[in-house]
Amino acid sequence: MPKQRLTKTDWILAAFRALATGGPAALKVEPIARSIGSTKGSFYWHFEGPTALRDAMLSYWEASALTRIIDQLDPLPPGAARLRKLADLLDLALAEPHGGARGEPALRDWGRFDPVVAARVAAVDEQRIAYVAKCLTEAQLPTEPHARLLYAANLGLEALAADGGSRISPPVHALLDLYGVPQMPPGYVP
Repeated sequence: MPKQRLTKTDWILAAFRALATGGPAALKVEPIARSIGSTKGSFYWHFEGPTALRDAMLSYWEASALTRIIDQLDPLPPGAARLRKLADLLDLALAEPHGGARGEPALRDWGRFDPVVAARVAAVDEQRIAYVAKCLTEAQLPTEPHARLLYAANLGLEALAADGGSRISPPVHALLDLYGVPQMPPGYVP
């Protein structure tokens, strides 16, 4: 059986897994290639170099961690339904194939060493916080500083899960309970 040709996304996901397990120092072409049974030649078929991989990783992360989530939430009724579905989606994100629970904390750590990564993470953070504030407003709940507090608490819970600590499951639902966001009725499927 012929070997399946790797895609750009295969390389991006492999790079996220490397970042999640080994930090920014693990983002070397040869070890990533070995981890997916490929060669440096395949890497350079898809990317001009490590900078292009970094930029592709950041674009992929922004699309999956922001744009796709908002696209799934916007058709829902405003308010509690969106907030509760957001909590579901954030809980699922910890199991994603691009690093799992360690993926986003590793990306944030990378930003400490790379100003391009730091700027993109900061931009996504602000967009996420603005979206949470919009959802809180729609649910007739206070937005400031609550959107930032919910967001920061979720990041902290993710970091704890990444370090192997105990995890509240699902973490964001527990936070929404504290803020009085109504539960969806049993059998409610948004």
